[in-house]
Amino acid sequence: MDVRIIPLNESDFPVHEELDGSPEIEITQDSITMRRRLKCSWELAPLLAMMLIGRAERRDSIIYFYRGHKIRWTDIGGNEVYLCAEEVSARPFGETGQGIFPTRTYYQHALLTVVYRVCATDDLAILEDEMIRPSAEYLTQAPDGFTWDAPGSEVLTVDEAPGRIVKMLEWDYEIKWFPLRWVNQITARNGQINNASLYSVKFDMTFAAGTILCLAPDVDPQPTKLVEGVGTVTQHFAYRPEGWNNFYKHGSNTPSPLYISGVEVGVYSAVDLTGLFLTEI
Repeated sequence: MDVRIIPLNESDFPVHEELDGSPEIEITQDSITMRRRLKCSWELAPLLAMMLIGRAERRDSIIYFYRGHKIRWTDIGGNEVYLCAEEVSARPFGETGQGIFPTRTYYQHALLTVVYRVCATDDLAILEDEMIRPSAEYLTQAPDGFTWDAPGSEVLTVDEAPGRIVKMLEWDYEIKWFPLRWVNQITARNGQINNASLYSVKFDMTFAAGTILCLAPDVDPQPTKLVEGVGTVTQHFAYRPEGWNNFYKHGSNTPSPLYISGVEVGVYSAVDLTGLFLTEI
């Protein structure tokens, strides 16, 4: 899926000013939080809030992500971190006035409190996330040919046949601000495997062709008045190092493909899965 990222700089925002005593920095053992207090006209407060947080919209087959405000901050050790605006609250500030409607109160200015938290250095990583968990598949083997001692001794029963544990990984790929009308592009790949290698940026892992099985995604619509028709989609993949079209033959420790009339057949169809991942253009 193609993404075009459009950074928004503070010079692009509506006119505003930072008040004395701002910003405030809160540092814990595992996080950094910054709070800024900004003053702007009451009418422009919603626009400024939206531009600070950022938004996404879809046009044809491209996701346009207007990345919100991002600050580079250097700690006392000289390490650089990036903080992104995640929350904005607003309240009236200063004098009020009367407009043409006597029953309404008009505010001249608004005080915005903007909360920044640590975010990814790469803008594309703000939209995506990954998770990997160890998993396993348990295979029950037939007892044929197994004995408890020398050949010709007592054979194993069905209940005594050994199992085989195949080590696997569960790989989740999350996309935020995902256009919900594109979910069918993901579900159409359920039960199919990758025909080319795939790469995990977060974990620096490469998955060979035929080792990734696409599973059903989770979809969170996240209805909002600011941006309609978008949500968070978590795609689920299963990684099997042996490959999904290789199987264990009885008595063998090496998985092999299956054949019909001498022709190799694949239980799972191999397709291009690269389109399920975000690509910046």
